[in-house]
Amino acid sequence: MNRRFSILILVALSLGVYVATAATPALLDDADASHALVSREMLQRGDWVVMYQDGIRYLEKAPLHYWMVAVSYKLLGQGAFQTRLPLVLSVVGLVLMVYFFARRWFGETPAFYSGLVICTSVGTWLFTRVMVPEAIFALELTALFYLFLRAWTGSLSPRVGYWGASVVMALAALTLTGYMTIPALLWLCLAQGFINALDWPARQTLNAPTQHFQESPGYIRLFRREAKCAEKSSPIRPWMSETIREPQTRQAKTTMAGRVVETKRQSLRGRRETDCSSSADR
Repeated sequence: MNRRFSILILVALSLGVYVATAATPALLDDADASHALVSREMLQRGDWVVMYQDGIRYLEKAPLHYWMVAVSYKLLGQGAFQTRLPLVLSVVGLVLMVYFFARRWFGETPAFYSGLVICTSVGTWLFTRVMVPEAIFALELTALFYLFLRAWTGSLSPRVGYWGASVVMALAALTLTGYMTIPALLWLCLAQGFINALDWPARQTLNAPTQHFQESPGYIRLFRREAKCAEKSSPIRPWMSETIREPQTRQAKTTMAGRVVETKRQSLRGRRETDCSSSADR
């Protein structure tokens, strides 16, 4: 199946299903209308930092969705269509994001049917009838994993992939606060690759607190104690103590940062051996 033809079908179908029907039904009295009032008061007050509902501070939700609706009100006026416009456009982006995600790892035909499933899903359509940010968050989470996996597998520049994933993660934090555990856990995986994607001065700045801690006397005493415990507990495996004294990886030795760290560790090891020999002589 042709790529352009697949994208054209998915975009046309998603626009017809979601954007063309965004004006109906009318806003509901519960979460739908109350959330829309927050965006309207944001526009009336000119306060885009603190949200209000009927003159009372509304600090229960993340602000990104309300910002988008307020911008829609400012550009197109106020109504049900303008209220749902950010959601339906996010679903169109989600359909394309799922298509590109599946096309990268599974091929053209699975990608087309994956986008088609998202586009024709009843649950997705229902979540665009109420002013709730789940559709926007789904787009952000899909884009986050897409950028992360492409950077991890090497098909995208690590700088572009990890920086892009960090930006999308920040947007997700402004969309839904309750579900940020998933991106927060993913950030633990992103952190090392994100630092490695930086140039040497920026990486040195980020690693400075760790380097200062490793050069502190308390850190050196901790390494001595762990090395002695390893030698006493496993005398037939002396490499364990050497592993504790030398915790760097082989890959780090081949880089500039690895050579600098290796030089520092050798100097620290020389100091430890000198201290041990002096204590033995005493």
